[in-house]
Amino acid sequence: MSIAKIMIDPGHGPGCVNGGPTGYLEHEGMWKLSGYLKTALERCGCEAALTRAESERPELTERGNKAAVLQLVTMMTESNAGGGRGAEAYYSVRQPENQGMAAELAEAASTVLGSPSRGAKTKRSTNDPSYDYYTVIGYAVATGCPKVFICENGFHDNTH
Repeated sequence: MSIAKIMIDPGHGPGCVNGGPTGYLEHEGMWKLSGYLKTALERCGCEAALTRAESERPELTERGNKAAVLQLVTMMTESNAGGGRGAEAYYSVRQPENQGMAAELAEAASTVLGSPSRGAKTKRSTNDPSYDYYTVIGYAVATGCPKVFICENGFHDNTH
């Protein structure tokens, strides 16, 4: 049995203004969450790495390209905005076979957060609908990584 290898992308880096009404900043919250996730995965026997250091803010393309390092699963941690509530997981339009796993990720996050699951989703490029809207997903898929997800862990503009 091989060891699961997972690349975790903590999302936006320092200087990102995404925040909520409580003073929450997405780059700080997702850095912490990514660290907890990495530790938990390693405790379960997985090999886990992060796409950046806490003080770094690499480009989306660079973050996606780091999926080539481990070649199994890339998981981006984010928090959403727009007045909604709940957790959702995006998978690549080029990897429809990952819809079920994305749904499981959204359900697990919503259970932990005590919020609704918004399910598995894709978002197509407005330039070419056969590609992903999210640059980091597209670049990770282009490396050959067979499972790529963005997990939106709640809405940072919702106090609940």
